[in-house]
Amino acid sequence: MPRFYTPDLGDERESPFARDGDNKLVRRSFWLDISDRSVVMAPTRGIGAHLTDDQKRAHLADIRREHLIDAICIQEIYRRRADPYIAVDEYTRVPHPLKPAIDAERRLKMKHWIAVHTWNSEDDKLKFEKEIAPSLLESEEKWVEIVSELEGADLQQTWVGDGAFFFCHWQAESEQHVLDTLAANDLDAFFHTAVYEMETFMSRYRQK
Repeated sequence: MPRFYTPDLGDERESPFARDGDNKLVRRSFWLDISDRSVVMAPTRGIGAHLTDDQKRAHLADIRREHLIDAICIQEIYRRRADPYIAVDEYTRVPHPLKPAIDAERRLKMKHWIAVHTWNSEDDKLKFEKEIAPSLLESEEKWVEIVSELEGADLQQTWVGDGAFFFCHWQAESEQHVLDTLAANDLDAFFHTAVYEMETFMSRYRQK
């Protein structure tokens, strides 16, 4: 059964999150009558900001606004921890700080993109591995910390192997936003990029 937030009716008698004995929303019409933008505002900067992500997901599903989950809940980044810099083979879950509440409205306009990054040359790849990778790929926590500082497009996930290219999952309003973000951080000096919009994005990790 979904774990809904249950307010203290002694202090929050008029709370729009209040539920009756059958666990149904008392003020369901409140949620059905407001816009997506207002729904986003409530659990990020308003009366529901203190709810856990699980409670927010359950609430959004209950009011049939599942499409807003990605704009409201904190994303979890998963990466297979098996590379030259991390000798541990496991999946980890790290809260993703790329979804601050202040950006919730902007995220409604953002699309998902898969970028194929191809090394400009073997020398550029080796230079990246020597100068950038040791800090960027030191740990998943460090990766999140660094990519959180990028301005423009939001980097969500990265897959890096030993080949001539690697992949990234970005969220941005347009392909150009992804390319501009890379250029602004001089990353295009190491590789060139082809960006493809993904109209459908499904992930089992968001069901955790």
